[in-house]
Amino acid sequence: MGERKDPEPTAERRPTLIVAAASRLSPVQQAWKRYVDHSLYVCDTCRRVDGSPCGTAEELYRTYRAQADAAFDEVARSGGSSKRDGNPVASGESFGQSVDVQ
Repeated sequence: MGERKDPEPTAERRPTLIVAAASRLSPVQQAWKRYVDHSLYVCDTCRRVDGSPCGTAEELYRTYRAQADAAFDEVARSGGSSKRDGNPVASGESFGQSVDVQ
């Protein structure tokens, strides 16, 4: 009730607000999200512990890989590193294989 109220900080001193609702996922992130959402939350076949992924999950994964490969290629063309060692998407691992990252 009688607390002291400091004056409002100036614009230069206010913290920057990050508004998540205004942000968007990259195409690669969107593709991965579609795959994960399907595999973990939508599809009963994919959620079975002893089952293998369904055809839709495999297609979503291939779409994700294609998006990631395109992104890596774009970075390489723009002067970024084209090294893909240790990245399961860029190294061409097929669906469901484990990858040893060193």
